[in-house]
Amino acid sequence: MAGIVTAMLAVGGGVGSGLHRLSAEEKPAAPAQAQEGVVVEAAHVAAEIPRGLILEVGCRGQGDLALELARAIPSYRVYAASWDDARVQDARRKIEEAGLYGTLFANGAEGKGLPFPDDSMNIVVSSADELKDEVRLKEALRILRPDGTLLFLGRNDLLKKAVAPPQTLFKLTDGADLTKVQKLRPEAAGDWAQYHCDEHGSLVSRDRLLSLPLKVQWMNYYWRELCGESYDQHRFPGAVANQHVLVINDGKRNDSAFDPGDLVALDPYNGLVLWRRRDFFPQSKMLVDKTLYLATARDILAVDALDGKERQRYALPAEVKGSVQHVILWERLFIGIATSKGQPSTVFAMEVATGKIVWTREVEAGVYRFGNRGYYGFSMCIGDGRVYGTAYGTVHKDKFWALDAATGNELWKKEYDGPGATTSLLFGEGKLFAYAFADPTVIRVLDAKDGSEFWTKPNPGLQMPVLINNVAYFLGKMGKILAFDVPARRELYHGLVSNQGWGCGPPAATVTGLIFHRYGGLGVFSTRDEVSYSYPGFCPACGGMIIANGMLYASRPGLYAFAGGGTAPAVRNAKVAITGKEDTK
Repeated sequence: MAGIVTAMLAVGGGVGSGLHRLSAEEKPAAPAQAQEGVVVEAAHVAAEIPRGLILEVGCRGQGDLALELARAIPSYRVYAASWDDARVQDARRKIEEAGLYGTLFANGAEGKGLPFPDDSMNIVVSSADELKDEVRLKEALRILRPDGTLLFLGRNDLLKKAVAPPQTLFKLTDGADLTKVQKLRPEAAGDWAQYHCDEHGSLVSRDRLLSLPLKVQWMNYYWRELCGESYDQHRFPGAVANQHVLVINDGKRNDSAFDPGDLVALDPYNGLVLWRRRDFFPQSKMLVDKTLYLATARDILAVDALDGKERQRYALPAEVKGSVQHVILWERLFIGIATSKGQPSTVFAMEVATGKIVWTREVEAGVYRFGNRGYYGFSMCIGDGRVYGTAYGTVHKDKFWALDAATGNELWKKEYDGPGATTSLLFGEGKLFAYAFADPTVIRVLDAKDGSEFWTKPNPGLQMPVLINNVAYFLGKMGKILAFDVPARRELYHGLVSNQGWGCGPPAATVTGLIFHRYGGLGVFSTRDEVSYSYPGFCPACGGMIIANGMLYASRPGLYAFAGGGTAPAVRNAKVAITGKEDTK
């Protein structure tokens, strides 16, 4: 199956390129009424998503139905599959004669299976004479992606039985000549809606579907097209994903670390590129259903997540001084921070529905140093109705503040001796975790209600902690891990997860206790049994992982999606070697 996945879903930047449109003289005779109806309905379904994959099961009419689908929906890639080799050969001949190879393909099927990955097709078209047994029918439903549609010519009692309650993943609409089944998204699937995952600044997705062992769902190497030999320099900053779309910035396309790169949207289930905006790197991305909000230096844009078209633009008023550095979506408000050289920073709240400024508040700005260049730093998150922030770059001082998210009123302000290098904030379990990227690194935990110091520890790890069920897990270099019980204010254990390489880039985790990280390959740590697993053949780039839709999305270079249910097990390492415990009260 891995070879098929690579061949089918190692897709390029566009869909439907090279399409040959037939003239009126070249078009074949009109299809039968039922066949014509299914083509019309498929085009209606496809209109909701600009690009995708269609599978016609059966090579009906020796490929005639697949040809009609390709002509009616030129932006989609169409596959025809059959268990009858003669039909497949006839379909391939017709596709070649029509000049549609590259947009339309014919595939043979073996046994009763279909040679396509789980959850990969936007639309599946078939009939009772093709899906005439339960196994074949389940195959058609297996490859249909969530929010995808099965269009079934005729009526079939097996189909009704397969999608009937108590199952909750399918919705059936029964018609006289055409039956329509929609595959629903599992409730256990999670989103990654903003940076890092939510307004808390968390690295933990609410997803409960992703499990071990992993398998490759799809891969996309469109970066090669954009950047040639320098494609291996790509990063995966601020990616967001839900059931409709995966939105990323491809990072730099040349040797400059400040190249804006492109904003790219992909289908999260099959990796097809839906749209791209060249040389556009927003400060923040926020994804709500089918709307993508993008914060630029002086605007907040509402974009259709499926086609990339701008629907609304809110310009910041003069009272918000400087350039926007970060925006968080909280309830019905955008809460952001803007900075200006030599001036205090401005925290602001804007109504999502109207773009009206609700409040503004000046706070102390810090300076973030990158090489010889100075940038205005920020760290901000929201929890329990409060906006928490810090100033970066204040020499030998760590400064923190909290504002009321609804009114902007200052609730508390604290200053502590420290490196003045806090780069990330995380809210969880009533605490504020402040990570300072210094030498050594420092984690400071504050009581979120008043800013009082709760716990401070130098050199706990290389990134912000992963917070699962009241326990904070810190990943360090050379495979080290530290587990800290937050309410009890004590270290549970520290030890070695693996001895393979350095931890690099922020991890991503699930609420079920799987922490994905990089240690000389893709590593996984299970918090339930304190056992680590590794995939040595895959090494994500720095900052390259998010979790949504029951999948792990990672950059290597190129872009990969991993799902659970794989057959090849990971390398199971020994249980974490606990080297010590420490009371930190």
